[in-house]
Amino acid sequence: MAIPNQSELYKAIDKFNRITSSGVVLSDEKLEIKHRCEGSLKEFVIYMWDIMVPDPFRGGFHIDAICDHLEALYTLDIHDLIINLPPRMAKSTICMVAYPAWIFCKDPSFSFLCTSYAENVSNRDSEGCGNLMSHPRYKDLWGKKFYLVSKNKHLIRTNKGGERRATTI
Repeated sequence: MAIPNQSELYKAIDKFNRITSSGVVLSDEKLEIKHRCEGSLKEFVIYMWDIMVPDPFRGGFHIDAICDHLEALYTLDIHDLIINLPPRMAKSTICMVAYPAWIFCKDPSFSFLCTSYAENVSNRDSEGCGNLMSHPRYKDLWGKKFYLVSKNKHLIRTNKGGERRATTI
């Protein structure tokens, strides 16, 4: 049996990375979107926005700041983060829905404890995160990496041991 050369090996790895959970091969454009979304929470939020929120995406410096700080929290460049913004500024959508889904596409073994002041808000955000990760657009890009084994309003669990628990304080 011949050992593949480095070029053949890279081609095989590229082809493997392009195959989606449904067996479809990702186009160059979709693969670029996948890499951009994995590399930037803001890119992920923009690409997935219409799944999370019925209103059109309107960016702003506050969206950039939230995404930049959450990325820094993930990379442990910062250890504590408090976000104070008026209502309807996408705090919950980004922090409680998009952020866990983004982390899971990078590390499906990650665990979250998401809390809110009210049970209906906690449930809303948990269902939103589960719906996002169950959406065909999300599954086409990351469905081969992991899948959900449990999805309800209090717990989302991946087959890689990751989970998002929702509760109130």
